[in-house]
Amino acid sequence: MLEPPTPEDLVSVYWLADYFEVPQLKHDLERALAVEIHCDSMFCKYLGPAQELGVESVIATVVDAFAKDILYADDYVWGFEDDMSSSFLLAVLQKMTVSEKSSFLMSGLIADFFQTHSIDADTFRTLTDAERLPHIQPSTTWTFLKIESELIESSQSCSLSSLQERCINSLSGVFLEIDFTSGPITLQSISFQRLLISKAQQHIRREGR
Repeated sequence: MLEPPTPEDLVSVYWLADYFEVPQLKHDLERALAVEIHCDSMFCKYLGPAQELGVESVIATVVDAFAKDILYADDYVWGFEDDMSSSFLLAVLQKMTVSEKSSFLMSGLIADFFQTHSIDADTFRTLTDAERLPHIQPSTTWTFLKIESELIESSQSCSLSSLQERCINSLSGVFLEIDFTSGPITLQSISFQRLLISKAQQHIRREGR
């Protein structure tokens, strides 16, 4: 009994059909892949093979499926984190419907990506842009702030960056005590510290703590 084809098999045959200009086979595989990739988060298994062979149409289908799936996901771990690239994450950000939930989940994926890949300042700014990532997951704030401090030269002014403001809003809802001496990064901006403490205090008063 023959084993069913794997995602690697299907993407490889699609690449061959395109390379050797077999239009009918390519068309049939496009339809089959579109159904398969959109079914039960199967897109996770197709990103790696598609990126390895540079099959842009399959990558685009994966982006589309993921951008839709993230609205219904319960977590941000789908099992394909090792296959992600900055261009893939940007494509998803541009495609997805921005909401608090999708932004939270994407901030988790992006933070994981930053910790395992070398990036430059432009990539960092693009993937943390406020329009694409308006809400930051609290557990990712230190990662974003640490990398921002490493990649982007801080201004001498007391004004905060957009990312710092979003991190403050995220942290203020969960931190009741802030220890700046033992944190994973040194927060040099006094205005940042004061504003964060003020936000936390406001949250405590609202919650009646």
